[in-house]
Amino acid sequence: MERTIGGQSTQNACVMLFILISLAPVLLYIVQNAMAMAPDIPDSKLYMSQFVDGLRTDNLAVRFYYVVYAPLQLAFGPDPIVSVMLNGVFNALTAGVSWLAYRELALRANVRVLFIFGMLFLLWPALARYSSAPVRESMFLMTWSLFIYGASRGTGMHLFMAVMGGLCVVLLRPEFLPVVLLVHLVFVVARIKSQWRIPMLVFGSVAMVWAGRWVMGLLNLDHLLSPERIAWERNYAVIRYGEDKVYGQVQWTSWVDVVKDAPKLLLWFLLSPFGTSDRPFQMVVAALDAVFSSLVILAGLCSFVTQKQRRETVWMACVAMVAISMAIVEYHVVGAVRHRMPVILMLLPPAASGIEHGIRNIIRKSRLGGESVRREWSNGKGFVGVNRYEESS
Repeated sequence: MERTIGGQSTQNACVMLFILISLAPVLLYIVQNAMAMAPDIPDSKLYMSQFVDGLRTDNLAVRFYYVVYAPLQLAFGPDPIVSVMLNGVFNALTAGVSWLAYRELALRANVRVLFIFGMLFLLWPALARYSSAPVRESMFLMTWSLFIYGASRGTGMHLFMAVMGGLCVVLLRPEFLPVVLLVHLVFVVARIKSQWRIPMLVFGSVAMVWAGRWVMGLLNLDHLLSPERIAWERNYAVIRYGEDKVYGQVQWTSWVDVVKDAPKLLLWFLLSPFGTSDRPFQMVVAALDAVFSSLVILAGLCSFVTQKQRRETVWMACVAMVAISMAIVEYHVVGAVRHRMPVILMLLPPAASGIEHGIRNIIRKSRLGGESVRREWSNGKGFVGVNRYEESS
């Protein structure tokens, strides 16, 4: 009887990897402070000041952060490491929930892909930087993953999860409200078994945009959604932050102008600080994250092309919608690193699938490995290794 040992070893490795994901922010925080290399993130001072001086802001994101982190901060005393510890827990939850959401839509979601996904998650430069400081990125990614998981299932308790996750996403980053609505619409239409899905999606998107502008018009806020207003915000940022920290200026008088600039803005957004800064390598973490993001995007696209599944198409459509929407409104070079994190999070599972598929093909074509080595990998039972049970029989 054929038995294998690879599957169990890979599962154990995945468990250890997720434990390391939860501990990594604390370990990195300790190392950074011991070596006097802690990153200077202005937001962290704002968030920590609330626990020292009391809640003194009307900012919804800061108030929500305070409500979530205050119990531990007040119990153990105002200390950044308390928030970092909670960030580690949020990171592990984010990784787990994101994997569950992707597993519902993909065929190639075995334990090897899970391990590669965990490794990519652990090596993610932007996550390492922002989860090792008392800022909102870890909590935001967790709420985003809950929203994606709930929206992808869309029934019963999952629908409630989508609503609550989406609400928390908007509380932490109000600019994601249109994105949340559009992504939820994509998942809803994808579950409809009809040949009219694409027209329904287009009509629903147009109707949602029109309804949003109508509501904003009733509130005398419709100017905030105009191309001119968005262009003004971007161009004013050049004066506020300086040309070396902001994308180039734009001249928009209609949505046609926005569409024309969208491809360029999308590349800037995904690859920032490259293409937008004269000295990108001075922003070490941002530059590393851009390289990492490029590899993840490439691997994710390769996985999408090779799988050719309708459900995978739904996932990638949501990724594209989030990326394009945020690229249009984003203007800050470093801000792009933080705001593209939901995009990269959604691309990590398909990227892991693409990497696993590539490794499997290399092993399959290799003449150096034994037949039992290739069979164990191809059967999805774990790490490459000699089947000792088969050899002894």
